[in-house]
Amino acid sequence: MCLRLHGQKLTQGILHVLIAGSPCTDYSKWVKVLQSAGPTTAFFLILMKSVLQSLPDVFVHENVTTFPMDHIVSFLGELYDITFSQIDPADDCGFPIHRKRVYLVAHRRAVVMRRYKDIGFPEYARQVQIKSTHKLQVFLSAMTAGITTVTGSKMKRLLRYRELFSNHNVFDLNQSPDARPRKNAADGSLQTLTTNVTSLWSEDAERYFFGLELLLAHGVPITEWAASALGTEMVVTTGVSNTAHCRMAGNSMHAAAVGRAIAYLLFFLTFR
Repeated sequence: MCLRLHGQKLTQGILHVLIAGSPCTDYSKWVKVLQSAGPTTAFFLILMKSVLQSLPDVFVHENVTTFPMDHIVSFLGELYDITFSQIDPADDCGFPIHRKRVYLVAHRRAVVMRRYKDIGFPEYARQVQIKSTHKLQVFLSAMTAGITTVTGSKMKRLLRYRELFSNHNVFDLNQSPDARPRKNAADGSLQTLTTNVTSLWSEDAERYFFGLELLLAHGVPITEWAASALGTEMVVTTGVSNTAHCRMAGNSMHAAAVGRAIAYLLFFLTFR
């Protein structure tokens, strides 16, 4: 069977895709940058071994912008055609949250090829950019109430944030505003989330963000309206704690960015 898209014949079939992100800890600017000498390299090597053993038709990899993608090329370059590009949800996908990451798309030459030789993943990513024009308050609509009390050291941090960053309205009260300020971006979008983002304060709502709201910010349809907009079922996480929701959001790929990679697979790759 086949379909047609803009006059082009699309062959239907089963495409085996592996989507994974190796640990970023040893390449993050917020900790000791040990790079390949760090302990998380073991997990990266296990991932590479898994890819070489299972040989998926397409492998999609995500990591921070400082991660050396040439490491993946050295492992998979003989079997896979590899391209990669930076994607940020706020700058490229229309989501008011920043999370700039490098997404690598590798397709196995023996099975899959580009539909157009001059359009790789970077060219596609640059051609389709949707700048966010929404306000991050849309995420706060997921819940109607929240923790509004700030006490102790967190109150001191909040007052200091207000003093130093009066033009911003979202502050991470787990982080020192003097040593490691974590606030929303100048364009109003939410800042990049971390696994420790359990005390993210909204000045506009005068309360902390819920973990579910942070998952929504990452494109996870945890409300009926979000699921309807995406044309999918609502994700239900009953029994999961708020702290766990926060950690899930802070350690996840952004759904819209992954969607960009999948769209490239569907429209710009074809079976041989």
